[in-house]
Amino acid sequence: MMRTVTPEFLRNRDPLRPELQELLKLGVLIPLKKSSDSGAPRVLLLHDCSGGDSEVVSVANMVKVALMIMDILVNEDDNFVIAGHIVLHNFKGVTLNHAAQLTPAMVKNILACFQNSYPSRPKEFHYINTPSFFNNVFNVVKLFMVEKLKKSVSHFYDLTSNGTFFYL
Repeated sequence: MMRTVTPEFLRNRDPLRPELQELLKLGVLIPLKKSSDSGAPRVLLLHDCSGGDSEVVSVANMVKVALMIMDILVNEDDNFVIAGHIVLHNFKGVTLNHAAQLTPAMVKNILACFQNSYPSRPKEFHYINTPSFFNNVFNVVKLFMVEKLKKSVSHFYDLTSNGTFFYL
């Protein structure tokens, strides 16, 4: 059913396609090494890929690659499914061009994939280096989130200014 509802994320997933190769080279989603504690959640680094062309580095393609990597984790790492995962998302370099791609329909589809289709257990989401417009966009995103997911989200502003975290 999800392939019908969200074809932009779940079709044409050949990792050798040039636009997907660019994202893989930029490191859109990097699973960190497994923790020595078998019960610890897996940490995923999600990068905005701002180094790429905003036409090629579309939000839809970023989600597609993230889901492809999550497919691998679900199949190869039992702990990913059992203990869950923590996401650290770096927004450094994200522009309004990226935010403009996030229509309410796309946000709904992204969250439908992550909330309803994957046997993963998101534990925490941390957003760093968020742009000034982040809160406005995130308020729209929260409208589509289930309550449990909303509670797992925290975000920080600029990490580079003085080395301190500004927790919201």
